[in-house]
Order: sequence, then structure tokens, then C-alpha cells
Amino acid sequence: MTKLTALINRAAADHTTFYAVQAGIFFDGMDDVIAAVKAEGFSTQQNDGERVLVGHKVWMTAHGVITPVNTSNL
Repeated sequence: MTKLTALINRAAADHTTFYAVQAGIFFDGMDDVIAAVKAEGFSTQQNDGERVLVGHKVWMTAHGVITPVNTSNL
């Protein structure tokens, strides 16, 4: 498991925001983010250019901020 996969899974499991830069992961833009998460085996949905839904469990911004999906209203 890579650092990025671990961050995505921890954000979803702990309902906490994580930052890829703190793990030494940097992105050049949204295309780089999408390529990285797809290389990890995750699917991506709802890309608006600023953030993308990863694996139906976290939002990830072009800057590497990983925020869990809010499921409290489901």
C-alpha cells in the first residue's frame, strides 16, 4: 500500500481531513491528481477542475487536500 492509498483510506475511515503534502506527495494540477489516484486503482467521479470524488468515499482537491464524503445526511 502506498502513502496515497493509505491517506485516502484513513481519511474515509477516520472521517478526518488529510493533506498529501504532509506525506511528501505533490501534484502539478488536477490531471496529475487524477492520474495518481487511477494508478492506485481508485475510480474517479465528478471532476469539477478543483476537486474530484475518489472511490465514492473522499473528495480530493488539486492541491492534495483529502476530505471524507459527508454521509451524515444519508
